[in-house]
Amino acid sequence: MQNADSVNMEPGDVVVIAEDSSAPVLGKIPVPRIKLAANANDTAVVGVVDQIMYVPDEATRNAYEAQQQADHDAAIRSQNNMESKHDPMANIQNRISDEEGTLHHDPNAASARPEGYCSVVTLGAYKAVKADASFGAIRAGDLLTTSSHAGYAMRVSDKAAASGAIIGKALSSLDKGIGTVPVMVTLK
Repeated sequence: MQNADSVNMEPGDVVVIAEDSSAPVLGKIPVPRIKLAANANDTAVVGVVDQIMYVPDEATRNAYEAQQQADHDAAIRSQNNMESKHDPMANIQNRISDEEGTLHHDPNAASARPEGYCSVVTLGAYKAVKADASFGAIRAGDLLTTSSHAGYAMRVSDKAAASGAIIGKALSSLDKGIGTVPVMVTLK
């Protein structure tokens, strides 16, 4: 997903789909634009930021895609000409690796800058969602929703108001203040 906010996003941030629907496309996949959740019980919630991603520059991406097409074409030619023992790919120099050519996790990045990319957990257990217990203590098993504290989850206090805005269930407790709790992400 792409950061459509004006601030950096970090792992653990609670995010929502941005109103701007002009999703960029990487390859053939539309990339949703997101921003920090900043309203209580926001039904646009999509999950929790996990990893920071990077996209190579356009020239590298184009060279990678051309290389992938050449690999495919060579494989087809080789299949059609089984007698040939010559590998048409053997002489290619300076191959672009998958890591250089596509969207990948950046283990050295601590946050996704505006217009940057990140992966978002939308289902399953996640290690640490940012949570704010100033709206009520969080206990393991409590439902979590978006809070008015940008990027943070809070305990659901009104199930009707949180309908459609559930992030998931807390897997540990947070008595007061802000912190992180593991969560079972089950958007509903």
